[in-house]
Amino acid sequence: MTRLDPVAIGRLLGLDRAPEVKRLRFRMAELASEHRADELGMALARHHVASRPEAVGLFYIDGHVRAYHGGAEVGKAHVARIRLAMPAEVDTWVTDRFGDGLLVWQSAPGASLAGELKATVDKIRQLLGPDARPTLCFDRGGWSPKLFAQLVLAGFDILTYRKYARRPEPRSAFADHEFVDDLGHTQNYLLADRTVRVPYDSNRRRFTCRQIVKLDEASGHQTQILTTRDDPDPALVAHAMFSRWRVENFFRYMRAHYALDALDAYETFPDDPDRLVANPAKRKAARHAAEAAHSIASSEADRGRASFERLDANEALVDAYAGARAELDARKAAAKEIPAKVPLSVVRPDAVRIDVERKRIMDAIRMATYNAESSLARLLAPHYARAEDEARSLLREAFKTSADLEICGSTLHVRIEALSAPRRTRAIAGLCEELNATETIYPGTNLKLVYSVKGA
Repeated sequence: MTRLDPVAIGRLLGLDRAPEVKRLRFRMAELASEHRADELGMALARHHVASRPEAVGLFYIDGHVRAYHGGAEVGKAHVARIRLAMPAEVDTWVTDRFGDGLLVWQSAPGASLAGELKATVDKIRQLLGPDARPTLCFDRGGWSPKLFAQLVLAGFDILTYRKYARRPEPRSAFADHEFVDDLGHTQNYLLADRTVRVPYDSNRRRFTCRQIVKLDEASGHQTQILTTRDDPDPALVAHAMFSRWRVENFFRYMRAHYALDALDAYETFPDDPDRLVANPAKRKAARHAAEAAHSIASSEADRGRASFERLDANEALVDAYAGARAELDARKAAAKEIPAKVPLSVVRPDAVRIDVERKRIMDAIRMATYNAESSLARLLAPHYARAEDEARSLLREAFKTSADLEICGSTLHVRIEALSAPRRTRAIAGLCEELNATETIYPGTNLKLVYSVKGA
């Protein structure tokens, strides 16, 4: 907002000028003080489910790590994109089958994706009702055959990659399959399809499901997929699994254009002081024992070489070895006595977590805006040959283009300047016709919005 013309933004809002950034932050803090961000998120999710029922039979679930660069004592998490553990918070995101945002919440410290799936079940059941049987798609981080059995009993199907892959399927088990995706592209897969039983609870129980294996003939690599879906065409299931990249694209685009990783607020709250965490003293004692063991092993190797060369060890050397082994035993015993976990208050008494109430409101705005952009991209597709690759970049250009606003009777005319190329101008003109057909009323008024492009 500090880099935009406040008068121009104000005209979009029906004001003389847009509020100052300081005022916007103050109002956002007021909204956050109501502690209703989760209600806002669920309300937007219900609206999304009602408006796009065809998109919510399959959900992608994944965690996103937000690195923290401030001075507070925030716990560490592994940031996969930079391969580094650093202060961070982890959010769990749920998207529909097209990769549009649906839900987000703050994960507990140290929570696994398998644990977050339980929260996902409750939230999705609230959205879809008791009779729906949606599919949850996630990566190997959610691997837990015991949890899979629980999800099936709760009325969900699962779709994931197999962890601890078993022996490869024989070449004779594979057959060619063809699938036409939602963009009209034909996908060809070489698939093997059979029923498997996955052990859990120390091999006392078995989870029965379907295994679909994709073969890459060029490399010979096999990708094993597990699911409880019973679709007759295995290519549909394989395509749904391999489309999980849409979640990664969602994160990448939101980071680049919607400031997904922005801090948004500086408020923190104390972390749970009684939460058990790894004891650094345990690691330190184990390291000292390992160093002593390595030193003895290295010395014994030298002693072995000396014996091989017929050099006799003297009594002092024998006593030194005995003393070193006694020291090693003492270090191992000391390490064993140290508890593996201790309360957080012992290790990091000043530990805090980032208060995400304001960020959740901002994330709700980000998701709603991203989903609106996705809808515009779909409307734009018939009017632009390169929509699959450039629809969003074209929309961003249109958003930044100047326009005239004029009220004529009961209509609000929005006349957009021509874009950077005639073909892009024609595409936006076609989008304007699509939007005009909706006869949308400008919020807070009785004015119907009418869009057009100058010279188109």
